Amino acid sequence: MTNFDAENIMLTVLPADKVGLLSDGEVDYKHWQEIQDLVREGYTSSLPERSPKEVDLLVDSSNLNTFRDAQVDPNFDVRRGRLPRNQKLAQPIVILATEGSYEGRLVGYSRSANRVFGRSDKSRDRKMSRPASREVLISEVVVAKDYRLRGLAHILASAHLDERHPKQPVAVDVWEEMRDFGSTMQTLGRLGFVGRPAEPRNPFPYGIPGPVKEVHLKAPSVNFLRKKLHRIPGFTDIAENINIYS
Repeated sequence: MTNFDAENIMLTVLPADKVGLLSDGEVDYKHWQEIQDLVREGYTSSLPERSPKEVDLLVDSSNLNTFRDAQVDPNFDVRRGRLPRNQKLAQPIVILATEGSYEGRLVGYSRSANRVFGRSDKSRDRKMSRPASREVLISEVVVAKDYRLRGLAHILASAHLDERHPKQPVAVDVWEEMRDFGSTMQTLGRLGFVGRPAEPRNPFPYGIPGPVKEVHLKAPSVNFLRKKLHRIPGFTDIAENINIYS
């Protein structure tokens, strides 16, 4: 891990619907445009077999409002068929990593939500009420090219843990077609994640080619993963010096 100047990075932790929100309740879409551009860059780099058109569809490049809706409401993708209908998500949190201040260059973005699975609304609601039954799904961790492999992704993931119940399991879903699938699985394994293949799904709405194969991975709890992260060489030095606003 090649560290960076942590004192020059600000992490802003927000409920997803507060990102770019102005004092009069209007949305400043400048922030969302920067997020969309960074996420698109991440997909382009990590999914080399996908065409530019497919990447555009994944990040709703043609409609910034739709992209924002999907980030603010994690069930949006359930309703439009990108995610399986047997799940429910709640309490989405996003974390922005910027240089210098909140208005500085965006160099990292991450999103999480509470997730449960069940056959009925009643079953899902019951599980959502119990911390040990609802998992923290870290659904996106995207870092600018010049900050990759320098520890920022671990810091973004850790910041989500601070916002969740210590007994909650932590989940990530990894696409098998990712450029660095093997090394990603090894890294997650060292952090205590264990996985199983998930049912193939089509993340492209309206019949665009899919589906994708992914692995559903889970760590035992927020507390467990937090301890694992703090044992990574250099992690504590970054964590102690980075600026966090929530």
